[in-house]
Parts: sequence; C-alpha cells; structure tokens
Amino acid sequence: MLHALASLAFGVALWIGIAGPSTHIEADEACVPREQCCRVCDKGQACGNTCISRAKQCHVGRGCACNASEICEERPLE
Repeated sequence: MLHALASLAFGVALWIGIAGPSTHIEADEACVPREQCCRVCDKGQACGNTCISRAKQCHVGRGCACNASEICEERPLE
C-alpha cells in the first residue's frame, strides 16, 4: 500500500512537471532574462520555441520562446 501511494505521488509530480508551467508567469515567479529566450513574443504568445496567435491554444508546452511580459526589465547602469 505504501509503495502504491509513493508511486502515485511520483506520477502526479511527474505529470505536473510535464504539464506545467503555463505560458505565463505568475506575479510571485521571477522574470526571465532576455538572453534565455530564443524568441520574444510581443504580438502573439509563446508556444514551445516559437510565437503563435493569442487566439490559438498552445499544445506543445514550454520551450525557449518567452512572452514579452515575462522578460525582466533592464535597469540602466548608474
């Protein structure tokens, strides 16, 4: 029974890792440095390694593309 419960917990954690994160950053999450993004989507939305229309649903999950709203704001050097 304990082994089955541990297997279930591992399966849920694995599923969350595969299914998450969504295509947007929550307020409590850190921003993404621009250098880490292969594409920055300002008109559409990030989907995998490319940008798609906001009217479409992404089915491939997180890739290297980022939404413009996720990018860390650059602060000028003082």
